[in-house]
Amino acid sequence: MNFINQAILLFLSLTLSIVAGAGTLTANVDRTELSLNETFELTVSYDEQVLLDEPDFSELSDNFHIVQGPFKQQSYRNINGLTESSSNWTLVLQPKVKGTFTIPVFELDGDKSKSLTIKVNAERKPTDIGNDVPLFVELITDKDAVYVGEQLLLTYRIYLAEGLQNPEMTTLELPGVDFEKLHQSQFSKVIDNQRFQVMELKYAIFPTSNGTINIPALRFSAYLPSSRRTFFGDLYRNGNRFSALSQPREIQVKPQPANSGSNWLPAQNVELIDQWSDESSDWRVGEPITRTITIKAKGATAERIPDIELKESDSYTLYPDRPERNQQLDSGGVTGINQQSFAIVPSKPGLLTLPKVTLQWWDTAKQTLRTASLPERRFNILPASQKSFTPPMPNEDVALPPVAESDNQLLWISLSVNGVLLICILWLLFKRPAAQSRQTTTTEQPTGNERELFSAIRNAARDNNAKQLREAILVWGQTYWKNPAISTLNEIAERLADSELEKQLMNLDRSLYGQSSDSPDLTALATELKRWRANGSGTAKSEDGLKPLYPQ
Repeated sequence: MNFINQAILLFLSLTLSIVAGAGTLTANVDRTELSLNETFELTVSYDEQVLLDEPDFSELSDNFHIVQGPFKQQSYRNINGLTESSSNWTLVLQPKVKGTFTIPVFELDGDKSKSLTIKVNAERKPTDIGNDVPLFVELITDKDAVYVGEQLLLTYRIYLAEGLQNPEMTTLELPGVDFEKLHQSQFSKVIDNQRFQVMELKYAIFPTSNGTINIPALRFSAYLPSSRRTFFGDLYRNGNRFSALSQPREIQVKPQPANSGSNWLPAQNVELIDQWSDESSDWRVGEPITRTITIKAKGATAERIPDIELKESDSYTLYPDRPERNQQLDSGGVTGINQQSFAIVPSKPGLLTLPKVTLQWWDTAKQTLRTASLPERRFNILPASQKSFTPPMPNEDVALPPVAESDNQLLWISLSVNGVLLICILWLLFKRPAAQSRQTTTTEQPTGNERELFSAIRNAARDNNAKQLREAILVWGQTYWKNPAISTLNEIAERLADSELEKQLMNLDRSLYGQSSDSPDLTALATELKRWRANGSGTAKSEDGLKPLYPQ
């Protein structure tokens, strides 16, 4: 039994160490700036299950009172076969003195969190409070004036004396203004030796036109239950409801500055991020590379971020995808994200230069025009790769020659093969003059290899596989025109010289590398190619300038 227990403990310890080593440790606070007499919440998360271990929180006691915690919470869920689990530790902290302090780095099995900065101001008593008032509201704005489209942070703090329950508020309505509701937090605060629970509601406001924003007064209410119960045990019927109004406020909205550029993007910070599907510097003609450019604008909505326009060139074909917009919300406001993808298909070998990418934006903190950019990129384009294509083999049995048992057998086999080859050569030499002397009007039929390659086009269309169809058309075209350098559907379209086929081929390319409004009809494309092949003699064409071996 001792051995079994030791084995189980060993298994558990190994499992826990493996799990702990695979996770990521993060630390977050619900507020980064507060007064000396206020509390805030710290959450440390690990994206794996942890049963026995936990981070060391003792260093927090240097600058903060640990009012509550740490409380540990485990979560586990399985979505479509994907398992997600996490371990969270939550602490309620209150600063000991005013100043700027650092939440230390926490460590768990070798993984470390990032440090956080907390700013603690002097103790402040709200001006709206009176004597023995159980409920009052404070309105805070981070600015008194903003530009049109600039973010304004609006914060309501509802102070509830101990015992107040079920807080309610009227709905915030701001006509002609875009706004996002940010997170809601709670903390405690001591005012004149009386402890209040504080609910903090934040909004990000974005004025759409210059002029004045009138922030209306909102009504907040809460219920104070009676200490006596009714006959039916109802604690709330004999209580009192208290209410309070926030102060209305006016915010001036300035028009866009004259020197702000053509794209008006007011933000706190703008970042351009470049990603490539292939990070190497060597590409090949005809092989697409996907470039993804992500624009992150802190303090701006995603809809205000303009699209990036890349310049086209005769060195490559560009297929832009539809932009994807989303935004992140936190206590600091809105971060807009605009992500664009471009498929770049090189059209000729040599040096390919992609120009510098720039985006102008207005720095709302420094009140100046700035430019975010991505540097110029250069790539070495190699010639198109020689694609190998093996046509389907006929379903027949091939007899293998018997294995030689001696040198004499090998000699006889060699003599037999050479004899057969000699007879074939003599027969060809005998038949050739006769064939040349006859006049014929019969059109040469496609070669067996070309016929098999065209069958691959029909099969890909039948399977509705656009990528396989494109590959089959390119390989067939290389064989049909005897030009292995063909690497794009545009080159195929030029040789076909058929407007309907050109339209369908370009639509096929756009559906694979761009965002086409029309879905390509693969069956119709294969049918049109078959029609062209039948009307265009069906003969493999040579592009090397030499006369065909057997002239018609």
